[in-house]
Amino acid sequence: MGMQPGIYQEEQAVRLVTEMNVTEGDSYARSIEALVRNARAGTYSVDTIDDCLVLAALDPASEQNYVRTNYVARCVIHAGFADPAATNDQETLLQALKSIEFTDWRSGFGSVLCIPPLLRPLSARCFLDLLFGRIQLHLHFDPSTFLRLCAEAGVRAGFLKKRTTNRLRSRFGWRKGQVPLFAERFWQAAEAGRGGAALAGD
Repeated sequence: MGMQPGIYQEEQAVRLVTEMNVTEGDSYARSIEALVRNARAGTYSVDTIDDCLVLAALDPASEQNYVRTNYVARCVIHAGFADPAATNDQETLLQALKSIEFTDWRSGFGSVLCIPPLLRPLSARCFLDLLFGRIQLHLHFDPSTFLRLCAEAGVRAGFLKKRTTNRLRSRFGWRKGQVPLFAERFWQAAEAGRGGAALAGD
């Protein structure tokens, strides 16, 4: 783009420019490639990244494989993040599994903070399968585990109030869908002993 990182006030919008070195470690490309390949083959296609993000690749062409992978992903999420004592009977467990929400990988394409799709280190076939929905990649993020990992790494982090989030969105002119949120809130992070910076996180 030929622009230095920063926030630019334009006539009808605010442009946020960030400098980002895209690597496989940043985008989990190897895990995504493996999951998509397994989904095509009808084998196990669920993975957990950094103990707080669950990825599931589903093949809509096979109803049996789609339903099975969806159920397995919910079980993985429940086993990893839920309190076992809270679901001590079958009916409560089923309701807990049904209540788990996923985010579609494609929903982040319009975000100003996400890696542009064509810069992600994915093979052409994998990228096109995901782009056209031949394989669906669903994500589930657990904020409590994420904040614990931040604390262990010496990063002070937490979620801003909805009122503060809305004020920042209004100030910078971000429309719905432009920045990722979690429960309609931004998260704030800072190194220990330093001031915080408000960031969008999901």
